[in-house]
Amino acid sequence: MVLLGVQKPEPAPQASARMSWLGDIRDGWRAATGEPRVAPLLFMTGSNALFGSFFAALYVLFAVRVLGLTPAMLGLTIAAGGIGGIGGAILAPWLARRLGSGRAIVFAAGAAAIVNLLIPSAPADPTLGMAFLSTAQLFGDALAVTAAVLAGSLRQTVLPQAMLGRAGATFHAVGGGMAVVGALAGGVLGGAIGPRAALYIAAGGLLVGPLIAAMSGLARKEAA
Repeated sequence: MVLLGVQKPEPAPQASARMSWLGDIRDGWRAATGEPRVAPLLFMTGSNALFGSFFAALYVLFAVRVLGLTPAMLGLTIAAGGIGGIGGAILAPWLARRLGSGRAIVFAAGAAAIVNLLIPSAPADPTLGMAFLSTAQLFGDALAVTAAVLAGSLRQTVLPQAMLGRAGATFHAVGGGMAVVGALAGGVLGGAIGPRAALYIAAGGLLVGPLIAAMSGLARKEAA
């Protein structure tokens, strides 16, 4: 129903030479890595998927076994993330107007990583632990969604229209592949050093992407 309200006319598709799937992969990779405002976003996608999957592998185990949350408490905690995600989608355009797209992406992704440090810092008490995790879900998810919305918008703005699908597939492949690696590594690491210590590593790792993006100059580049 929402899509019916989009009034912008779409250009007629242009006929193009048939390409092989290997050619599509090559072109998508070149598009994603060749544009200086998009390449840092691809790195952030892979980095966030890698370390974010640590949380996917260990979050429930940590919340239930270490903090002692009941299933109902855990459900309410995760629901806070959904509320935060809605807030992040609303926040995205405002933050882009205030900081510019590049700066807003770096700021939101970095702030989300810092907020996620609350998760492994949660005390082993159900009530206090739920408060820490709910705060991280609410504000961390809001900031993460803000960064994701702005990154997707920037990518679609600066890349040629003909490359959007192939570049998008590259982002999905990198993110999906690193998520598998991260989930396996998180499970092994959690078993070796404990879920709290592994989650600290994950939270720290989530800072890598924003730091690299900031050093790349993304924060000084704006969408055309």
